[in-house]
Amino acid sequence: MRIIETSARTATVLGDLRTSGRADIPANGIRLLALLAQMGGVPHPLWEVEIAVSRGSHTGKIRMDRLSGHSSENIVILPGDTVQVTHIPRRYAVYGAVARTGNANLNIAHPSLSDLLAEVGGLNDMQAAPNSVFVFRRARKAGEDPVAYRVDFARADAFLLADQFMLNETDIVYVATADASEFRKFIATLLAPVVSSANSVQSLGI
Repeated sequence: MRIIETSARTATVLGDLRTSGRADIPANGIRLLALLAQMGGVPHPLWEVEIAVSRGSHTGKIRMDRLSGHSSENIVILPGDTVQVTHIPRRYAVYGAVARTGNANLNIAHPSLSDLLAEVGGLNDMQAAPNSVFVFRRARKAGEDPVAYRVDFARADAFLLADQFMLNETDIVYVATADASEFRKFIATLLAPVVSSANSVQSLGI
């Protein structure tokens, strides 16, 4: 008997990258980063890209910035694997007395509170209560309480503190106005699930 051909040694690469489809895989496999480069690379910031690798009934996921920084995560891709690349843009929510409210996109790997406030045009001088800039942070895991941080921009060192305060992707920033009723309305309508179990407000630098 003569062997006409062998099973195709390919993996399937899909999603948000320059080229998708089937990729030829050497007999001994190819590392994940090398495979992505072979397909033309990913045209998005590393911190906004999630990679999922499926092999049989198992699937593992990793952020691309972690993949690039940890060689142990750069696994060997074998024939038959499926690689899914997903672009997940980061949006940071900011409300209250700022020039532009809503969800802001920060093209920075590790943005700070000062980066976000600069992106939305800073505090509204006519409305903002500078001693009441809040960052509401959800609990990271079960059993933990959410936390509300307060930054007093009436202090001389507030801008230094804000520059050192790194944001989480699910943080919500609110700049209070002189009208306290607006702050209570914001808490009641948008943040009740986040702060209902928060025991205190932490004032940064105090």
